Amino acid sequence: YKRGGWVKINKESHLLVDEKPMRFALINANHIPFGPEVLHFNSSNDWLYFYLVFQPIPQGARRIDLIEQENPADTDFNIYNIRLDNPEKRMEVFG
Repeated sequence: YKRGGWVKINKESHLLVDEKPMRFALINANHIPFGPEVLHFNSSNDWLYFYLVFQPIPQGARRIDLIEQENPADTDFNIYNIRLDNPEKRMEVFG
């Protein structure tokens, strides 16, 4: 990667909740560009705070999967089994 890499988010990103087929769409992304536009870092020490806004998920949801791309390329990411029902195992993301 040039200078330290780059970052972007796919407009088609969505959440899957408790292994149900319904998708909860990405509504907005703050401080991170939608692909194909990318934000280039100046060095490998740079970092970025960003936050993603999705359609509301059902109250009482226990687990979510964050899907950027159903068939991810090397530059896409999917995060599976984000626990919402166990504070010790819950992934915290701040924006």
